[in-house]
Amino acid sequence: MHKIHKHLINRILQVCILSLILISCNKVVTTNDSSTNTGGTTNNTNPLNNDTLTDYPRIKFYTVMDYGNTKVTVKLNGNTTTIAKYYPSSKYIICNKGANTIILYYPDTTTSTVLSKQVDLIGGYYYSCFFYRVGYEWKLSVVRDDINVPSGINNAKIRLLDFRTQAYFDYTNTRVYNPGYDETTYYTRNFLDHETYSSYANFKEVSAGTYKIKVYNDSSTLKSRDSVVFKPGKIYSIVLLTPSSMLPDVALRNIYPDTYQHN
Repeated sequence: MHKIHKHLINRILQVCILSLILISCNKVVTTNDSSTNTGGTTNNTNPLNNDTLTDYPRIKFYTVMDYGNTKVTVKLNGNTTTIAKYYPSSKYIICNKGANTIILYYPDTTTSTVLSKQVDLIGGYYYSCFFYRVGYEWKLSVVRDDINVPSGINNAKIRLLDFRTQAYFDYTNTRVYNPGYDETTYYTRNFLDHETYSSYANFKEVSAGTYKIKVYNDSSTLKSRDSVVFKPGKIYSIVLLTPSSMLPDVALRNIYPDTYQHN
């Protein structure tokens, strides 16, 4: 009888251990706003590594409509992930290797779909997904991010992406400079040109510090912005925006060079 009891206890322990293993393997990250989610896992606060699933792709969402002032609800593979308004989702979200379904809704509703698209993502890579609108049609642009830290300890990394939805018809130049210290100039950039030339999505290293950003064309300065800080070891996208409420010729002189930090 004693042997039977011992055998039953051993079997129960084996079943419990097996159950714990299966539960720990079934990690599903479904939210970007809560410390826990329905899969029972806890999101890591490090924006570059949600957990140990290193071979999976990750994505971060941004709204670049009306200077980021358009509130939208985002669903990734059926799960509500973030409300994108003013700022991006707080950290990269784990997604599927291969096909991923991204759906966009108007604020506080799951019945008014404005965009539904399937995108293929590669395991181990990081991506930024930008939502914008041309006329009444919502679109998205998925850009691969290089999240490797700058090679120089006192350097930052920057790139320029053009989302001037109301001024897409004209090119611009953008000068990013710290007077007497460091300077990068992006010449003849156009709306969504990073989708035509993938090299435009690459980052450049600059010395960390406080910069000025000037957007201009052959005839005049279109926009200037002072006191833009790039911190050591950080990675940034400079995003050119225009408001949809303005006529195109007016919007051309109301460009805003926003900055988004990726890490």
